[in-house]
Amino acid sequence: MEKRCEIVRDGKRNKRQKKIVETKEEEMKNFESYIIKKIESKEAVGNFDSKKLSFVYAKRLTEYKRPLHAFSLLDLEINLILSGPPIDEIGRRTLEEIKRLSKMGYPVVYVLNYDSEVAKNLLKAYAWLNLAYFAREASGTSYKKALMNGTMVITTSCGSVPEFIKDEYNGFLVKDDLSDLRDKAKRVIEVYNDKNEWAKMIKNCFSTYSVLIDRVIEEFKKLR
Repeated sequence: MEKRCEIVRDGKRNKRQKKIVETKEEEMKNFESYIIKKIESKEAVGNFDSKKLSFVYAKRLTEYKRPLHAFSLLDLEINLILSGPPIDEIGRRTLEEIKRLSKMGYPVVYVLNYDSEVAKNLLKAYAWLNLAYFAREASGTSYKKALMNGTMVITTSCGSVPEFIKDEYNGFLVKDDLSDLRDKAKRVIEVYNDKNEWAKMIKNCFSTYSVLIDRVIEEFKKLR
């Protein structure tokens, strides 16, 4: 009888995991359609391959957020989607690099006119990059929204990241010098190919906020 109960529980767990993955895959398809429409309407420039996973870098293009490092991942057979206004010389160089690489046929896209509506759609991608220097990010918000969407986050321990992300549990932490960025990106791709692990990580992303809410409630109780 005990064994039968375990089988039933495993069956329910597998169904939940399958549903989690199917829901995220549907979101990713919506993301792909969005990018293709943006390119067709000239609201985005570059090349997109719907057969590849998409990694997004969407924020102000500026020196301390290190957008240029994202290009080192292109040979991993991914789409690299960028968006955000150029703030300084590094930002302008980023746009030039996007133009150069897209002319060479690389799957890199720049979405124009970054705003809350664009951000909402980009958050549906498979993975999110957050590469700011450890000591120069006050808090950071984009990766938190990515977590809420079950998107795989690759990030330095900048700003508030240590309070939200545990490495290989609900995200992937990279060293401040980004020396392990490629290795972490490869791990993120491996997770996609293991649907059980992917489902667990998506679930962990969602549970991050329920845990924080419980902690806040406990802290308020102490103040009474």
